[in-house]
Amino acid sequence: MIGVNAGYDSRPMNTGNTDTGVDVSGKRDIFFQQIAAGVEAVSESWNFNAYGLFKIGGIEQVLNDRH
Repeated sequence: MIGVNAGYDSRPMNTGNTDTGVDVSGKRDIFFQQIAAGVEAVSESWNFNAYGLFKIGGIEQVLNDRH
C-alpha cells in the first residue's frame, strides 16, 4: 500500500494577560500557519513513513515586549 497526505493548519494567537503575575506590555496578535505533508509505504514485512511540517511566514514571532 502506498499513501500520500497533506494538510493546512492556521490559527490566531492572541497574547493577552499572563497567568503568572508577570506584567506584560506591547501585546500583539499574530497568525500562525503551516503545511503538513507525508508519504507512507507499507508491505507485509516492512513499513515506511515520512512526515514534515513546513511553517509559512517568519520563523519567529514577537508576542509582546518580553517574549
